[in-house]
Amino acid sequence: MRMRLPNDRYAEIIMSPAETALLRAARERGLPAHPGERMIAHQIAAYLGFLGL
Repeated sequence: MRMRLPNDRYAEIIMSPAETALLRAARERGLPAHPGERMIAHQIAAYLGFLGL
C-alpha cells in the first residue's frame, strides 16, 4: 500500500467524461481531484494564439 503524502493531487487531462474512474476513486477517498476542464480553460488563449485565431 502506498503512503499518502500531504500534497497528493489527482488530475485528468481527459475532457469527457468530466469524472473519470480515477477522479471518482480519489474523491471517494477524500483526496483532491481536478478534472481536465480546468486545464483547458487556462490554455485556450495559448491555443488560439498558436493557431493564429
